[in-house]
Amino acid sequence: MTTPNTTAPGSRIAAAGGEWDAIRINRFYAFRTLAHLGAPGSVVIDPGPADPALIFFVPPGTTTSWNIPRSTAFGEATHVEIPAGDKDRPPGPYWLIKPVAGWQIQHIPVEQLRAALQAVLAAGEERPGRGHGDG
Repeated sequence: MTTPNTTAPGSRIAAAGGEWDAIRINRFYAFRTLAHLGAPGSVVIDPGPADPALIFFVPPGTTTSWNIPRSTAFGEATHVEIPAGDKDRPPGPYWLIKPVAGWQIQHIPVEQLRAALQAVLAAGEERPGRGHGDG
């Protein structure tokens, strides 16, 4: 999700590192991570066929030390495709959990997201049809 040349209808390319940073987690692990979170903030589903994922938003500047398998951090100097505020289905990225009134993207504390994803990875459950080293 770094600066693609085209976007889905109703989407826009937005720079991370200003109002938020983002963490993109492989869909298989992301839905398991959601089960460990009370209030995950705004969440986007990227249904891309090559590597479907969920995108979580964290406070700006908090992804500099992010280095967790099955995920990618988007901070300063990166871009994320953001769906229109009311988009709730494909094609393209759409909201699983929409921003609040005024379409303000809500953050989850980065350490809370880190702990939840690490718990999922520590459980050792692998994606069906994939080995330990696969995305």
